[in-house]
Amino acid sequence: MNELTKVLAEALFAGAPQDVLVIGCGIGRFARQLSLMGHRVWACQESLALTLQLQRQERQWASEVEFFTADSLDMQPFSDGFFDVVVVKEEIGHTEDVVGLFEEARRVTREGGVVAGTHLLQGHSARRQRWLFDGTALWGFTMRLTRGWAGGEVRRRETGFAFWFNVAGGSR
Repeated sequence: MNELTKVLAEALFAGAPQDVLVIGCGIGRFARQLSLMGHRVWACQESLALTLQLQRQERQWASEVEFFTADSLDMQPFSDGFFDVVVVKEEIGHTEDVVGLFEEARRVTREGGVVAGTHLLQGHSARRQRWLFDGTALWGFTMRLTRGWAGGEVRRRETGFAFWFNVAGGSR
């Protein structure tokens, strides 16, 4: 588990089991760790080939993760408010529609739940890093362009940042 993922795990996943969606699960390590901690985990990414590989590997693990293929902007298999926590894992740099990504994550997160994530700074232009990946800019950008948030936190590290936004109760 990298430093940013540890920040999230310590801040959000120490308590009772939760229903968790991991968007951009990559090779599935974080999703499996959450499952082994007792959480009910669904994990997606856009590569069908990788999803099939993860599903085959899951038989070898003691964890129980539901791996599936999906567009991060369209989680239609899930109803509004289905998850306690949605983790946007290293996905911000892979979409041009950051607002749409957060709006969809917000949609499938229950009132009082959390949308969280991590992002590494390496591999992105200095201009894009300054605009999007500065924690303060991410917070302001997200709060300004989407509704339904009730505060949150951004923790920067040398390699990137971890963040979580609380989902407001009431109407969206």
